[in-house]
Amino acid sequence: MVNLYELREGKKFSALTTDEKIIYFTEVARKALPYWGYAEETELKLLNYTENATFEIKPAETEHFIMRVHRALYTTENSIKSEFAWLESLRKDKIHVPQPIINKNGEYVVKIQMPEYEDFRYVDCTKFEQGDAPLQIPKLELFKELGEIIGKVHNNSEHFKKPEYYNRIVWNANTTFSRKNNYHYEYYKENSAFNKEDLKILDEGEKKICQKLETYGQSSQNYGLIHSDFRFSNILLDKEKFTVLDFDDCGEGWYMYDLGSVLAFNEDRDDAKQIMDMVFEGYSKVRTLGQQDLDMFETFQLLRRYGMICVGMFFEKSVVLGAGENADMTNAYWNNYYKSVVEATKKYLSVV
Repeated sequence: MVNLYELREGKKFSALTTDEKIIYFTEVARKALPYWGYAEETELKLLNYTENATFEIKPAETEHFIMRVHRALYTTENSIKSEFAWLESLRKDKIHVPQPIINKNGEYVVKIQMPEYEDFRYVDCTKFEQGDAPLQIPKLELFKELGEIIGKVHNNSEHFKKPEYYNRIVWNANTTFSRKNNYHYEYYKENSAFNKEDLKILDEGEKKICQKLETYGQSSQNYGLIHSDFRFSNILLDKEKFTVLDFDDCGEGWYMYDLGSVLAFNEDRDDAKQIMDMVFEGYSKVRTLGQQDLDMFETFQLLRRYGMICVGMFFEKSVVLGAGENADMTNAYWNNYYKSVVEATKKYLSVV
């Protein structure tokens, strides 16, 4: 049987221990530093490693910045350049997003060869952003602003002029439910946490989601370039200023998919409805949100939850380092989350 994970990471890298992977990523980062004008010995700190490895670079005499070492076989130079072209467009519209840093060669991306591992990594840098995740902020009113920001992002997307080299992934039913999906090729039907009855329910949910998506259709008003991962861990709040982070997974998809991702991993919070009501209200201030769109919210939220099952399967057997959201995601957490998706699917099948 083909090891699909090896299609996303090289064989030699996959065989490394956790400590060896940290050494590997640190070596890549140090090799990349001179491209941005810094010595390889510059102080750096590994902030997290889930899919990419993210470093805080701490030069002695200039501002700190963020360096991202990409996973091996997921992205391309053109897809990263496309991501950064969109970031620059969003910044022109006064939307707070990371600011890409051009290297000494006038490029956003550098390709670091790792011949001893028979692979390479793409590396890029952005300015350091201050702030805290909004779940730490008790004011529900702030989520109205978040909704407004998402609406502005979608307005920009609708008019964004894609560069000739444009290349981004697609978010749809196939890239969620198929074996070769956007979630590390993990396949929810092979999750050992589910019994036969669970899988029957999830299969029925998948079919209904696909039917709903086909009926909803695609148009310039409901489909375009999206962030795809607007959950709380990718939002920073600094003095009531929202900054949207992590455009690594931006791609073509339904705009409602972004709204469906806001509560990812937090869908069952007691204040979930109040949060989303605020998000919808803010969104509607800047962009039309019709009843047909609102009626699709549960579908897109559940579509995202199926994807989060696959994320959990990946996290359970992979190296996950860092603070924040990932730090609390133990195997027990994931088992509870998997069961919550089954319960959500039961409700979806009975109501939607």
